[in-house]
This record gives sequence, structure tokens and C-alpha cells, in this order.
Amino acid sequence: MRVIAGAGKGMEIQAPKGILTRPTSAKVREAVMSSMASFIEGQNFLDLFAGSGSMGLEAISRGVDKCIFVDSHKHVVKVLNGNLSEMKRRFEKQNLNWIEVAVLNQDLNTPCKDILNFQADFVWADPPYEQCVTWFKNYAPALLQGVLKKGGIFAFESKWDDRHELVMNNEDSEWKRLKEKKYGDTSVIIWEKM
Repeated sequence: MRVIAGAGKGMEIQAPKGILTRPTSAKVREAVMSSMASFIEGQNFLDLFAGSGSMGLEAISRGVDKCIFVDSHKHVVKVLNGNLSEMKRRFEKQNLNWIEVAVLNQDLNTPCKDILNFQADFVWADPPYEQCVTWFKNYAPALLQGVLKKGGIFAFESKWDDRHELVMNNEDSEWKRLKEKKYGDTSVIIWEKM
């Protein structure tokens, strides 16, 4: 697994050993990042259930100003920090300014006080598939209300079969569904906060 484009293009992304994570495929990363390019460069990016950090690393490589990664597993966070060190080294080698980055070891099934002061332009969430619907319904609304700027983007990866249960409160008034795309058994739904 490698960074697809930008300053870190070609960097190998280390993934935690075992089954703690399910990295977002290169096809999904490329499709989301390319279609949402205007919401990436110069923006604040929040990578929830970050795992190896592949989405946030891709966003950093493509020019975000700030990026926060959140994951609940200590071992995963250690691997993610290693990936960030390598990305920073690549930036320094190219004489590029490193950005503001934070990695939080936080359970996203509880109130996330540590990130409520962060104002994101783009929020990516990729929970374990067995938790997708529950997390989306019980935790996503309050979190997004606190951290996502008006006009910001929320992108959610889940199983394709779960997509019918993923409807935002006040969809079509507070939330505009921009895109729903299938990638094999995976669904990515993207909303804009109105």
C-alpha cells in the first residue's frame, strides 16, 4: 500500500499486523481524493478510525493545512506515528513545510472532547464494518455538529449492504448528499454540511 499522489507519492504505508485494521483500498482513496480535490488542499482534515492513516496521509501528501488522526488501538497508533515520521522526512527532503498534525488514541464510541475544538473542512470516517450503522446513528451526528464547518464534507465508508440505513438527520435541508459510490462490497457516501 502506497501514497498515490502529491508530495509523498510512492511512500509505502505500513499497516498494523493482524486484523486490527481494514485499510482503505487504493481505488477508493484515489476516487475520493480526486473527486474532492477542492475540499483537500489548504483545508483541515479529520481521519476517524484512522488505522494506518492511509486517508489522512493521502490528504497530507495532497496539501491539507492540518490533519488529526483518531484511533482507539495503541498498537495501531504506534504504526500510524511511524508512517507520519516517514511522511515528515519526505517533506523535509523536498524542503516543504511540515503541517500541524495530531494523533489521538481515543475511543470514538464515547464523547470525543479532545477533538471538539478542531474545526474540520473534511471528515473521513471508516469504522469497523460491524460497527458502521451503530456508530453512524449514535455518535456521528453530535461529533459532526461539533467539528465539521458549514460547507464542509463528511465521507463515510461502509459495507454496500448497509447504505440504506445511512441517512443523515435533516438530509436535504442541513445535509446535501453529494455522492454514493460502490467499490466492490464497499460503499462510500459523501455529504456536504449546508
